[in-house]
Amino acid sequence: MTVIGRNATHGKISAAKLYVAKSVYCVDNVLKDVSESEMVSFLRRNGISVITCHAVKPRRSAWQRHRGIIPDDRVAFRVCIAREDSSRLLSEELWPAHVCVSSWRFKKRDKEDRHSEEDTEAEMETHDPDVVLSDQVNDENSCINSHDCDNTIIYEDRSDGGHGSETC
Repeated sequence: MTVIGRNATHGKISAAKLYVAKSVYCVDNVLKDVSESEMVSFLRRNGISVITCHAVKPRRSAWQRHRGIIPDDRVAFRVCIAREDSSRLLSEELWPAHVCVSSWRFKKRDKEDRHSEEDTEAEMETHDPDVVLSDQVNDENSCINSHDCDNTIIYEDRSDGGHGSETC
């Protein structure tokens, strides 16, 4: 069990770095000409602290996966944000009609499959036992082995006034 303190600083006893919990989402069905930097700008303008944002292959239906079809009529993004901003990101009013935002589905991998190209693709089937949703990542009971989940903790570097953060 891990506990992260929330109380005010007590004199000399304080954290060396600020703890930032993260959540990861898939933003899908976005126009093809939207870039990663445009997505980051949109999110930041709407008060969301973006840690990382990467273009990924759009989610596919089961029949598309079965036939090896990769949609080329839209783009998707893997967005890592500060967990405290999740409710803002998941607000229907934030997004244009028909843009789909959902929890990122982390695929469980074997040690040999660590750097597979499939890591960049958001999977669609929710009944797949090899898929861990991003909102389950920090739940102690959701991951059998630590390598099965992305359970990264982000610490902000205080030396620059808390404006930067270490890698996600």
